[in-house]
Amino acid sequence: MPDQYLIEADSTVPLKNVAITEPTTVCLHAVELVQRLPNLRLLAEQRILIFGAGSVDILTALILRHKGAADITISESNPLRRRSAQHAYGVRVIDPLATAPDERDYHTVFDAVDSTLTRGVSTASVKYAGVIIHIGPQNAAGEFDARRITLGAILFAGVYTYTMAEFERALDLLSGDELGDFAWMY
Repeated sequence: MPDQYLIEADSTVPLKNVAITEPTTVCLHAVELVQRLPNLRLLAEQRILIFGAGSVDILTALILRHKGAADITISESNPLRRRSAQHAYGVRVIDPLATAPDERDYHTVFDAVDSTLTRGVSTASVKYAGVIIHIGPQNAAGEFDARRITLGAILFAGVYTYTMAEFERALDLLSGDELGDFAWMY
């Protein structure tokens, strides 16, 4: 691999943290994209919904919390993942099979699950002029409510990659304790 793509991690950073630098960078890119959008509330003023409680989803929640978001809900149907998400320090965790996310109630929705179901609920859950961030290309099939997005002035953005500067910032986050102890992973 060319040296230009390598970044040396400090030897004091646990290898388990270094190992999640790439997914952390994708999440950091997604959160910073939301922060750059014009006419959107500050993260601290937003109601945020995240679909899923896998590593990408929990890392997104932790980065949002680190950057000042206070009202974060994770929607996860798997009880084991819900339990892991509860370690994500101050996020609300719901079982969407028991409690559906409130319709048109969230400023920003992050969807890394990308099922037909989560795509539909994302569209229904976001406020007028809100944002849906779609992380990673999983499932191209299924419905997409373009009418709701158009009439609701909803911004839909896809996130898949990142810059080397973001990679370095993610490694810096993982080098400290800003994102917590990662007990939810192990």
